[in-house]
Amino acid sequence: MKNQKPCVAEEIDLSNYIEPTEAELILVNGGADMGYYQSMNSMAMMKKNKESPVITNTAEALKLYYDNDGSPAWISGKAFDAVKAENNKIYNRKIKSGKTTLAEGNYNLDMFLQEFFIGRTRIDYKIDTSEKTSTVTFTAFNYDVFWDADVFAPKETEDGPGPNNELEGGTVYPFIPRSWSMTFDNPKKMNWLSEH
Repeated sequence: MKNQKPCVAEEIDLSNYIEPTEAELILVNGGADMGYYQSMNSMAMMKKNKESPVITNTAEALKLYYDNDGSPAWISGKAFDAVKAENNKIYNRKIKSGKTTLAEGNYNLDMFLQEFFIGRTRIDYKIDTSEKTSTVTFTAFNYDVFWDADVFAPKETEDGPGPNNELEGGTVYPFIPRSWSMTFDNPKKMNWLSEH
């Protein structure tokens, strides 16, 4: 449930991988949601398909932990909407205001209180700027996995997708990253364009 160590290709069912040219766009709330995962060890992409399990809350995530073979899961509905809503606070405060100093980067988004099963997830962003507007593309759940499900185990035994802190009979599984874009008028000062 924590996003501390990346998934590696060996831990993922490779039958879910496709070539990047096949990644399909799914429109979500006025933005483009690519629904793919790029492995650190592979240039292949993993996307949602008809067989991908869909989870919308902690109860479903835990049920899948016991009923899954490690196949990647698609986070949907209220849970994904909560991630975007929490992310909008950072978007409005740092990006849309022009305060962020990097045009591309990532940060952790703590979702423990809103959607416990997501925990702390990584958000990647990239800002593309034109003469009058900028578009920022966000990607949530990059290299994120449902793991260390035993929340009562000592913190010092956390090991990501390793055997510590897993519940008997459970199987860790990755989340399929989801991307969306937002376009806004350029602020007066765009710190990401400044030379550092």
